[in-house]
Amino acid sequence: MLLDVLFAAVGYFIGAINFSLIAARLARKPDPRHCGSGNAGATNLLRTAGWRVALPVLLLDVLRGFAFVWAASLLPLSPYGLLGALAVLLGNLFPIYHGFRGGKGVATSAGIALGLSPLAFGAALLLALLVLALSRRVSLLSLSLLFFFAAILGVRDGCGLPLGLATAMCAVVFVTHRANLKRLFSGDEPRLF
Repeated sequence: MLLDVLFAAVGYFIGAINFSLIAARLARKPDPRHCGSGNAGATNLLRTAGWRVALPVLLLDVLRGFAFVWAASLLPLSPYGLLGALAVLLGNLFPIYHGFRGGKGVATSAGIALGLSPLAFGAALLLALLVLALSRRVSLLSLSLLFFFAAILGVRDGCGLPLGLATAMCAVVFVTHRANLKRLFSGDEPRLF
């Protein structure tokens, strides 16, 4: 149990590293929290600094979520130790190093989902890319990815810890996308292309 708590604490501090802010500084681009949508995530960084700066950030965010789930499978944690993955997500959303203003948690959640079930994640990603192609809105890609992932786990596996974690991540991402949802319903959400 103590190892579970330590694992979650380490997860929070790893999750709290905001790669968008670091990449913007290294590339001498503006702080993404002060331009574009004001969000310190990869999508806003794409708009404000370009894909060469944003793509490594996206990959690092996904990698840390995946690596945390992979590490959980190697350590002698309790059956509930995997819930520490939520600590990585909370670190991403509320980073102690950056004034508790982080991203929206999509890429880190995607990495956690990939670690939980690569097959379910792949299927969810294909469906989410179809949503993106039809809607041309990144926010719908983000929301549908985690929704489809939780739905696929629920249909395939029924209730269990992975489904609980997937549902929690989906709920968190829907909450962080409140403003996007309002713009989607009003027809004001910008298109990617």
